[in-house]
Amino acid sequence: MKVLLVFPKPKWRTQNKRVKDLATYLTSRYINIYGEVKIDVVNIDLPTLKLTSQGVFKESDIKAITEAYRANYDTIGVIFPITETTKYVGNYYTNTDKTDHKLDFYITANEKSSHQRRGKKVMGFEEIVEHEISHAVALDIGLTGQSTDVGYKQGADNTHHYFYDKEDNLNVWYKELLDAWKKKAGVIQKIVDAIDNLLSKLPKKNSKVKPLTPKHWKNITQGYGVKNPIYRTTGYHIGVDFACPIGTKIRARENGEITFAGFHKDLGNFCYFKFKGYEERYLHLDKVPVRGKYQQGETIAVTGNTGFSTGPHLHLDTFINKVQKVTKTNWRKITVDPLSI
Repeated sequence: MKVLLVFPKPKWRTQNKRVKDLATYLTSRYINIYGEVKIDVVNIDLPTLKLTSQGVFKESDIKAITEAYRANYDTIGVIFPITETTKYVGNYYTNTDKTDHKLDFYITANEKSSHQRRGKKVMGFEEIVEHEISHAVALDIGLTGQSTDVGYKQGADNTHHYFYDKEDNLNVWYKELLDAWKKKAGVIQKIVDAIDNLLSKLPKKNSKVKPLTPKHWKNITQGYGVKNPIYRTTGYHIGVDFACPIGTKIRARENGEITFAGFHKDLGNFCYFKFKGYEERYLHLDKVPVRGKYQQGETIAVTGNTGFSTGPHLHLDTFINKVQKVTKTNWRKITVDPLSI
């Protein structure tokens, strides 16, 4: 999940650390849905906006600020300084254009602002941003019907209920979000399986299938050949990392065979999949796959977060003919970019 926070100038002294800590916290909350929650920041000269009769800023005024950034982020929040005329600490506006952008929101907070919540002092900035992100996640999952009060509604966006009335039970709310996401993912997977089943009955074309769906195939977090000292043997990343939720299905590119599978403390659960001209390694899987032959497009494994891994993802590397021992001098000769085949 990619979030942009638009801060006013001048920059807060504690801004960088607080945003970094907030991103780490939100990642811990949503890791099984999105993997990493990445928060970028920009500081600009914010315009002075007028409040509506309801005590909020106009949606058009907020979107005039976020428009330049919307193509690159799922959610954008604007942080306005607190003023005497401020009535509400924040508000959100759902996306109405035909993009993947979920919503815009704004909050009012100063660097040292805080408020009382259920008898406890909480920092305004972090708590309110967490609240608005909760709305974005609920919307993304498909939970709607948010009421203006704090009453609980089954199957709805209950952000207000938990953040205002039941904040001691936030863990319950985050579990509800995860359960709702799993339910939605299950429905989508059934549709995907039905389509795959239909396509499997069509005449086969002599072309490879991408191991992941297009959405996850383009969600690259580290590419092939990237220089990285963490890889002591070669000094370079010899595969491609794809961010994707745990349980994402991996499909056979062509008719082939899982020749080897097991567990390694760094690689996690893994397997080798051999097909015409290549043998690939799939690492950090949720479970050890079953050896044997597979047809093109058939599920051979599911992604996970095992071994030495910073979050749910798939590492895929592609060897010419067969998996071999890599060195600093031979890795470019015996491997290829998985995206190139």
